Amino acid sequence: MLGTLIRKELLEHMLSLRFLITLALCVVLIPLGIFVSIKEYENSLHDYQESQQLYLQSLQGMKNAIGVEAKGLRPPSPFSIFAGGLDKSLPNEVVSTRKEGLQLSNNRTMDSPLGTLFGNMDFLFSVSVVMSLLAILFTFDATTREKEEGTLRLILSNAVPRSSVVIAKYTGNFITFLIPFLIAMLIGTIILSITGVIPIFQPRNIGRLLSILFVSLLFISVFFNLGLMVSTLNRRSLTSQITLLLLWVLFIFAVPRISGMIAGVVYPVKTQQTINLEKSLIRKNIEDEKARALKDAFQQQLAGTPDESAPTYDEVRAPIMEELRQKEQSQLDAVERDYQNRKRTQMKIAAVVARLSPLASLTFATTELANTGLQQLDALNTSSREFHNAAVRSIHSRGYQDDIPGVGMHMSMGWVSADDIPLYQYRETDLAAGLQAGRLDLLLLFMYNILFFSVAYVGFLRYDVR
Repeated sequence: MLGTLIRKELLEHMLSLRFLITLALCVVLIPLGIFVSIKEYENSLHDYQESQQLYLQSLQGMKNAIGVEAKGLRPPSPFSIFAGGLDKSLPNEVVSTRKEGLQLSNNRTMDSPLGTLFGNMDFLFSVSVVMSLLAILFTFDATTREKEEGTLRLILSNAVPRSSVVIAKYTGNFITFLIPFLIAMLIGTIILSITGVIPIFQPRNIGRLLSILFVSLLFISVFFNLGLMVSTLNRRSLTSQITLLLLWVLFIFAVPRISGMIAGVVYPVKTQQTINLEKSLIRKNIEDEKARALKDAFQQQLAGTPDESAPTYDEVRAPIMEELRQKEQSQLDAVERDYQNRKRTQMKIAAVVARLSPLASLTFATTELANTGLQQLDALNTSSREFHNAAVRSIHSRGYQDDIPGVGMHMSMGWVSADDIPLYQYRETDLAAGLQAGRLDLLLLFMYNILFFSVAYVGFLRYDVR
């Protein structure tokens, strides 16, 4: 009996106009979005490789360590093709200097002004907006239409279990909807394979792709169950359609966007500009303290009795500079640590609010799998700090240029070559780490499916078919 009901739903929907519209939209929008994203990634990768080559060329020859800055470039993530996430927003340039310390910047934010203004149509957009809307349009009248036509009463008059009917409606609708989606994904994968921009059939890459596809199917299923639930709780198709559209706007646009605003009001955090100003003030104060300490040390050295065993300026300077360096680093780390902790707390509050929408779980899980999510922010901070520490040891600790008040300039030239300057190493997280980071959102998507289907199931058992 259940098989017969599923076949009925399949035939009914595959012969409908909405199936043809869904098929047309899927095979056009999803492959087109993947193709455009491939071209954007190729451009970003070319820019990265060219910038890296120019930087390496600029390192050739001996340089005065006092003015040398070490630079690192963050490569674009290959799977940003599927979910752009934070890839273009995160800093892509890491600079370590003697005076300013570690600085992160982004010179790609305005590469595509219209893309920044309107957003990009990548795979994640197609799933989150287009497929979710098509899913509720597929199911808004799953129950109400047959009630209005009288066929539902006819089916149940044949002693057909109501549980079988509701299961068949979900299964038949979902399988029908999967056909256009999977065809579009197959076309997109073929395009990806032909371009060769990602060796997609390598085990580590196919694992990411299948994981992203699985999360997408879970998300689409949530909106199928939502449509089925609303349809069983209403008597008319028009009421069901209006209710679903309101819920769609709430879940897709309202809740995710308002979450950050709520977190900012509940738990305000200083801006990055303010933090940078605080760090600049700390460096200025340390410089002033260094100038006073060196002046006192230099004057005491001049006032002493000349002796071959007397310490030189370099020997007097070294412990002073080390003490002040540690003091400066401690104060800078305290400011940065407090900022990062408060920022994480604010993001956790925003994430809790955002996860009231299934879209947040889809976005968090997919971007983590694509290496364009929040986890990459921590990876960037860690790798940048390691890079800066390496630059301090190999470059910034060589030579000095002290302007001693009332005394004059004392310098010690330190020379470095290209081999002395460290290279920045950015390590993307592996698939296991991505799954670990997205485990909560995977669980939430399962729970949303169970919740909506359970309400639909109970609602249909009590549904008045007259």
